[in-house]
Parts: sequence; C-alpha cells; structure tokens
Amino acid sequence: MAVAMAVATAHLRFSLFPSKISHYPKNTRRLPFLKISPIILSLPRTICVSSSSTSIKAEPDLAEAESDNSPNNQTRWKPITKRKVAMRVGYVGTNYRGLQIQRDSASTITIEDELENAILKAGGMLESNYGNLHKVGWRRSSRTDKGVHSLATVITMKMEIPDGAWEEDPDGIALADVINGHLPYNIRIFSILPVNKFDARNECISRKYVYLLPAEVIGIGNASSPEAIQSHVKEFRDTLQLFEIRKMVGTAVAVKHALLPKDIIKISLSRYSRIVLPLAPCEVLVLSSNEFSPSNTSALNLELSRFTRSTGVQRRVNDFYSNVLLPEVAKFLDPSKPVWRVWLDYLDQCSIPDVEMNELRRAWTQWQENSNSRQQKTSY
Repeated sequence: MAVAMAVATAHLRFSLFPSKISHYPKNTRRLPFLKISPIILSLPRTICVSSSSTSIKAEPDLAEAESDNSPNNQTRWKPITKRKVAMRVGYVGTNYRGLQIQRDSASTITIEDELENAILKAGGMLESNYGNLHKVGWRRSSRTDKGVHSLATVITMKMEIPDGAWEEDPDGIALADVINGHLPYNIRIFSILPVNKFDARNECISRKYVYLLPAEVIGIGNASSPEAIQSHVKEFRDTLQLFEIRKMVGTAVAVKHALLPKDIIKISLSRYSRIVLPLAPCEVLVLSSNEFSPSNTSALNLELSRFTRSTGVQRRVNDFYSNVLLPEVAKFLDPSKPVWRVWLDYLDQCSIPDVEMNELRRAWTQWQENSNSRQQKTSY
C-alpha cells in the first residue's frame, strides 16, 4: 500500500518538486509513500529518523519535589519570577476536540486543557490564574481543529519561572520536560524560550502543513510502474492550488476521479462565487512548521530561531514525529479503513451536472469580461 503526501504553505505559493519514494521509520510498518514537497520545507527530508528517543530530564536546580527535596523527584519547580515565554508544542490530535480550550463544555477535552493542567502542576501558573488563560496573556500561533496534529504550534504566556532557568539550558529543554512529566504521551513541549514583545498570532506570517493520503486514492497501486506513478502524481500535483489544504486535497482528488472538471479550481479561486468544494479527512493533516516576522527586534528573531535551528530541539521534534505522531497517522493510511471508504462515497456525491457546470462557466466568463471592462475604463 502506497501513501501520497501533499504539502502546502498557507499564505505563500511555491512550486512543487517531483515526487520521491521513501519509507517510514524503523519502528512503524514499512510502507512506501510519495512525498510531494514544496521548496524550503525541510520536514519531509528528515522524517526518516532513528527510532531511538532521547529523554532529557530537568536539572535538579530547576525542579522542586512536591513532597520532599530529593533531586530525583522532579515534578515541580519553585517559582521565583514571572516571565513571558514562548513554547513550541507538538501533539497528536486524534483523541482531542482541537487545540483551543472550550470552557462551556465540561466533557470536551482539548490540547489546551491538558497544557493548562500540566503547567499548573509544574509550578508555571498560579492557582488564582487557573481557569482563565487571559490572565496569563495566553496566545497561540494558530488553532487546529478536531483530529488535526501539530509539530510546531507556538504558544506564548506569562509563566512563573524558577531561578536560573536558562543559564545552562538556552533551549529551555529541561524546563519543558518538567511540564512534560504531567502531560500524556501524545502531547509534548519541545522547548520554552524567554521572549519580550512577541505576539504568536499576529506575527506568524506563514504556516506549513503536511497532508498524507493513501496513494490508491489517486490511482497508484503496489504494481504501478515508475512511469505510471509519475503520471498519476503529475496529474494530481497540477490540480493542487494553495488554498485551505483539506479543500485543496479534496478537490484535487475529485478532479483526479473525474468527479469535478479541472477548471472548477480556477473558477472557485476567483472572487466571482463561493463554490462548496469537498473537504478531505482531517485525521492525516499535520501542522509542520511556522514562520514568524517579529516586529520589534532582530534579537527576538535570533531567540525564536532556536525552535527550528537548535539540534536538541529538532531531535525532540523528530523523535516525537517518528515514535508517536507518525504511527498514529499511519492507522488512517489504509484505503480500506472506514474514514476513506466513507469519504470516497461522499466524494461521489460532489459532482456537478454538466448543465449546471456549463451555466457556471458562462456566468463566470461574463463576470470576467465585465471586470476587465471596468478595469480598462478605470485606467483611462
């Protein structure tokens, strides 16, 4: 069973490289998959990492035992001061109702529910602030929906910090691991860095996503020749346009199955109309990285670069991806699984009758002519 990977960058447009055969890490099922990678995205080149994981424990001076002073009982630090920090967080979203906390639903568990509880237990938040993230200036670089995964969510907050937190640990790994000790295995903080005037939401200028899907969905089978694989991938890739990634993949698959005409993409991307296009399943979507443009100082740019350039942080990201996230995503990559059977049945109902499509084309052409005419008059 082959697997195709599509990658998109929100807000930016990049050409796509030709596909490439690769394999899963050693501790997962060795199934070939295709990588359709945009330029400057480094993650697909590093996903086949060692299956061994690295556990970095908190240093004794960063943690205080809850019940005694034993340095081996490092579950909570002693807060000394409050400092604004940025955390790089990764998670498997399968069992959660998205990232953002939902106070109005006691039965709904989100990623931020788990993070808030863990930070409180580690000593990073006062009990008086628990239950109100606005009090600690909580900001996130982006939100992910139910079932979506992440390797690069950045969250800023005012955290209660122990003395000398970064003196011998500039990447904030030891600090992160005290909190990780209170988190489930499928949520991890990779790094905690001190920041000043930084807005994780407003200063995030691009987000990169990886979407994996069974290659059989676009016509590639185990017996497909290299020439056939390249043909299928080219046809699929040529249909991809960089709008919302699940809609992008869903529409490209529908075009590949001849359920929608190829020009539906050109029409839907214009301001002429809002066409309802099919959404691909969420279970195989991963936020892989962010790019920030801090508005205040170049020093902050250098500090945030540790999230992506530090070998220690990147090793932790790779370990989490290969040992936790990818095996979970792989469960959904069998085309015979219900998620794909149900979705393909739904896709069959998304076709547009030829009569309606021709009417849409005529109306779109007329709209385009009128728009061009108005632009010409304005230029005179």
